[in-house]
Amino acid sequence: MQRSVIWIVTLLVAVVIGFWVGYAIRDEGSTKSFDGQSTMSGKTCYPVYGLDAESMKEQVLFCFPIPDTLDVEGKLRLLADRLSTCVFGRLPIEVLSVDIRSGRRIARVNLQEVRDARGVGGWYVRFQGSTGGSQTQYGLVQTFLQREYRGKWIDGIEFHFDGKPFTEEWDHINLAGVKMREQMVAQTGSDFRL
Repeated sequence: MQRSVIWIVTLLVAVVIGFWVGYAIRDEGSTKSFDGQSTMSGKTCYPVYGLDAESMKEQVLFCFPIPDTLDVEGKLRLLADRLSTCVFGRLPIEVLSVDIRSGRRIARVNLQEVRDARGVGGWYVRFQGSTGGSQTQYGLVQTFLQREYRGKWIDGIEFHFDGKPFTEEWDHINLAGVKMREQMVAQTGSDFRL
């Protein structure tokens, strides 16, 4: 039984590494190619951002086409669904609302913790370690803020954890407070700081 689990895990790791290598070779240097305005048949492609684990440089994991007919909140909900499904192993990401504060559109997004049979939280695991925490924070913040997009969008984002706003820095992430779009433009890739 234990050997079959080891073989399955090894096979999955090999497949994941193969996809990452293929992606890196195919898309090397293409992270800046998204102009935020490219449309196709009434859809705009929104990039999902991440950080390379070794270089800590920004990478576009994939682009996700969203219909232009949706309002901002609807687009955010689709991005949340894609992030949850494709990047964060189906951990729940819920767009609570888009509020106007001092004339700025601020999205409130909840990361709902899910615990396994041992009581270990899925988001908690994603927040651990300098690299893992940075990758999680960067992917969430940059993907939701869409700094390259030139259309109507949010000005900032406030993250919640289990329904309550993050109020303090954790060891390896800082999702407390409102993250403003103009602040994140200057902090990309290897310039990213917690």
